[in-house]
Amino acid sequence: MREINDIIIHCTATRKNRHYTVDQIRRWHLERGFEDIGYHFVIYLDGSLHPGRPVDQVGAHAYGHNQNSIGICYVGGLDRRGRPANTLNKAQERTLITLIKTLQAIYPQAALHGHNDYSPKQCPCFNVAEWWSRIDSYPSPFMLLSALFPAISSPSSCRSCPHSIPCLMPCAVAAIRPIIPSTHQ
Repeated sequence: MREINDIIIHCTATRKNRHYTVDQIRRWHLERGFEDIGYHFVIYLDGSLHPGRPVDQVGAHAYGHNQNSIGICYVGGLDRRGRPANTLNKAQERTLITLIKTLQAIYPQAALHGHNDYSPKQCPCFNVAEWWSRIDSYPSPFMLLSALFPAISSPSSCRSCPHSIPCLMPCAVAAIRPIIPSTHQ
């Protein structure tokens, strides 16, 4: 079982509003000699979350920092002219926030970083610490949903979630359960 102490945010370094899939990214990584896609999660333009490499496997996304980290990649990172830019749209940002908060609930010791904190690259094309300092002061999506829908979001009504995190069915933890190692289920 890997100890996770870092969550690292990446971008595909592709132009704004151009859709790419996990299979395409996997192909790029295989062409570079990787064993599989390097990221554990990929967030598409529509905000949907897709599994990449299983979380219980070491990723290939941040040289020297893969052993104890989870890599999250959003599609985008370049403006229409191909220059580095924060191209996270609202749907992607909502998913990213929910995923980070979910992973932090599962791995409370995990710090949050951008790839650019560990490499001279632009990726993820924004300052993660600065962005998160604004976001982290917001209520957790779980707490917000709990406040809005108390009858259906109490921990006792969420039968698929073993954690004491109030959430709607299916909750984010249940959604990523198939790719979280069994000791965290």
